[in-house]
Amino acid sequence: MLIVDQARMWLRALLKRGRVESEMEKEMRLHLELEAQHRIEHGMSPREARRTAMVAFGGVERAKESVRDERLTRWLEELTSDFELALRGFRRQPAYTIGIITLIALGIGPNAAIFSVVNHTLLSPIPFRDGNRMVTLSATAGGGRILSARTKADVDLWRARARTVESITLVDPRQYTLGDTAHGPTERVRGVAFGPGATTFTGLHPLIGRDIAPSDTLASAQPVVLLSYALWQRLFGGQADAIGKSVVLNQLSYTVIGVMPERFAGPFWAGSSQLFTALRGVRPDHAADAIAKLRPGASVADANRELAAMFPKRDASKSEDVPFVERAIDRVGASSKRTIYLIFGAVSLVLLIACANVANLMVARAWTRQREFTIRSAMGARRGRLMRHVLVESVTLSLCGGTLGIAFAFGTLALLNRVPELAWQIGGARMEPIVLVWVFSLATATGVLFGIAPALFVSATRQTDALKAGSSSVAGHPSSRRLRAGLVIGEIALSVVLLVSSGLLIRTISAMQRADMGFQPAGLYGVEVLLRDTSFSDSTARHAALQLVLDRVRAVPGVRAATYSIGVPPDGVIGVGQLEIEGASVLEADSLATSNLSVAWPNVFAVLGVHILRGRAFNAYSDQSEIVVNDGFARRFFPGGKAVGGRIRRSGGPWATIVGIANDIEVPGAPNRINATHFYLALGAAPKSPTLLFRSDLPLARVAPVVTEAIRTANPRIKFGRTSAADDLVAGARGLQRFTLRMIGAFAVLALILVAFGLHATIAYTVSQRTRELGIRMVLGAQSHNVMELVLGQAIKLTAAGLIVGVYGGFLAGRSLRALLFHVAPLDPLSICAVGIILVAVSLIASYAPAQRAANVDPAETLRAE
Repeated sequence: MLIVDQARMWLRALLKRGRVESEMEKEMRLHLELEAQHRIEHGMSPREARRTAMVAFGGVERAKESVRDERLTRWLEELTSDFELALRGFRRQPAYTIGIITLIALGIGPNAAIFSVVNHTLLSPIPFRDGNRMVTLSATAGGGRILSARTKADVDLWRARARTVESITLVDPRQYTLGDTAHGPTERVRGVAFGPGATTFTGLHPLIGRDIAPSDTLASAQPVVLLSYALWQRLFGGQADAIGKSVVLNQLSYTVIGVMPERFAGPFWAGSSQLFTALRGVRPDHAADAIAKLRPGASVADANRELAAMFPKRDASKSEDVPFVERAIDRVGASSKRTIYLIFGAVSLVLLIACANVANLMVARAWTRQREFTIRSAMGARRGRLMRHVLVESVTLSLCGGTLGIAFAFGTLALLNRVPELAWQIGGARMEPIVLVWVFSLATATGVLFGIAPALFVSATRQTDALKAGSSSVAGHPSSRRLRAGLVIGEIALSVVLLVSSGLLIRTISAMQRADMGFQPAGLYGVEVLLRDTSFSDSTARHAALQLVLDRVRAVPGVRAATYSIGVPPDGVIGVGQLEIEGASVLEADSLATSNLSVAWPNVFAVLGVHILRGRAFNAYSDQSEIVVNDGFARRFFPGGKAVGGRIRRSGGPWATIVGIANDIEVPGAPNRINATHFYLALGAAPKSPTLLFRSDLPLARVAPVVTEAIRTANPRIKFGRTSAADDLVAGARGLQRFTLRMIGAFAVLALILVAFGLHATIAYTVSQRTRELGIRMVLGAQSHNVMELVLGQAIKLTAAGLIVGVYGGFLAGRSLRALLFHVAPLDPLSICAVGIILVAVSLIASYAPAQRAANVDPAETLRAE
């Protein structure tokens, strides 16, 4: 009960301070009056009675202080006083205050934006109830090298036997063509087909309308769709009467039955799903994805052990792996994780540079106030109280900067969401409450960090010097100059890390662009040709139609060559199944359960610009009994140069004879490269949905309409799908490097700006403190150019020291970037030299104005002022 009474007393003293102080005043006055009255009754005069009563009491103010100490609120009262004093100081120096807050916002804002990405991808990627318990059923083939799929029968078996997961739900991520081709333009949108209860699984329900019902999943049911909030706003203007209306998806009419909340997205496809349909009529042998929730207390490892026992390997070829479950956190690729960590590290360096700038300014200001703090100390202020006052100032400024930084964070996050390389993963990143907690926690920690040095300096015992010297002399104390110079050197060293990283990535992208890829992507285009009409059910009709299209396209002005293939290089087909080589042993460690396949008509080599080094191409429209292999495979398994004439087959299939050896195709930076094996097979005479591969000197935007028109005139029943360019696919392979360069480069530029500001402030402040010295130098014969050289030399010395320290940090950064580099060493001399030149130029520009001001000092006026 005593603790409760003390807590009640403390809260009352805190929340009703005025009333408590008034009651204490009345109580003490009453005590003194009673004591004086008692002494009057014993014969003292009223005046003497009041005096002796005061002496016996021992001092009213001291008694009040003792009572306040008993309340345990003294620290809060002093903190409030320090806060009010700090605000008055900020009002007297608005430019200083605004500058500090802006610097902190520039450091904290981008950091908060990147932390929101970290939170969305690595900490809480599914923003639903029990999001980190949600798992998806995954399957791979070829020892985990490519994604595969399980069937609905497998999912039904899992649902029947699973003990570690619950709420197993079928899902199917899809792409839809939104709009009617006969009445206007269409667009491709992402969506997810759900079974009944999928929205209940996420804990969110339609904003308006209803959920998908079991009857909606029947094969005979009318197609229905749930719209995302954004798509509802775009198509129907947010009107409630959208329910019951129709939208055209894949040339079918779907009835709108509901609209999902704004923050809803399909689990594991967050940020990309714009509509949600009913999963109808899935047969047991159809491929199907599934999501589930781990039961309380169960782990991913438990669920995977259960799946391993439930689905053993079906054959010895190792082409199909055991299925497994994974959380959204587990699905983030190693390269994406590494990139996010690198960017988070880069933005943290920017924050440290901003902190160093702020600390520099605060040290300078604290030294100019040394006389003030010394007088306060002489009047009884404790050292801890002075330190706390400076820390309160720094934390207050930092919290204000953090608040402004939230606006910068929104802007940075909006830019990040527009980057196509990572938009599919970070598209759902937003300023969640946890991010706001991070911002203000970081602001508080930052305020303490850059407030420590000024707090230590103002609390140092230099009372005699401070009272005898002027504030300018104290501000120019050697220890102050050394600290500020050290902070600038630290800023420059940190900026070197970012600049060297940017230089390495620039050199990497340049090397990738110069690399010989083994084929010629420039001017290589592809159009999907779809022969789905019933008139193409016969292979002879399909072949005739394809040949006619090929003849028409080859006649298009600007088209130099054309053929058919599956996909546009460097994209292709992944072959699955353990490879056998006649007369040679293939071990599991050889990683030949999967291979890169190019399936095309025989003249594909001429169209691609690939050279046949030995042998010949396969015959036209063969039955795949002939095969062309790449040079790397031939050297690896036929070291004697006798690959031509050898035979290979996959998973016990028919043998194929090697008739030719083609040069290797290597796209630098291409992710998920299977292995070095590349095979070329005949496509066949009458494929149903090949890619028309053609080469032209014209840009795709000009030649594509002419080519598609040629396809349409050849046979109006032929449909065509996506048009793509090999150059775009190659550029996409370098997307991670480009994205990392843009981000780290942007932060490097911001760091350079902050370094220039800090260097300028330091040199300008030093010049102001050395005005008397510079005046004496000029009296003794120094010329203006000598003074400028002195000041600029100081800037160069600081820059050189920072560069020397930062080179080692740049080397460590290069090692962290090693997985992204191509033909560039982590310690690249050219990058370091370029960074040195940039920093010297920036330092000269930043210190030129202070140097010019120093050169224009009037010696007579300076000495007269002293």
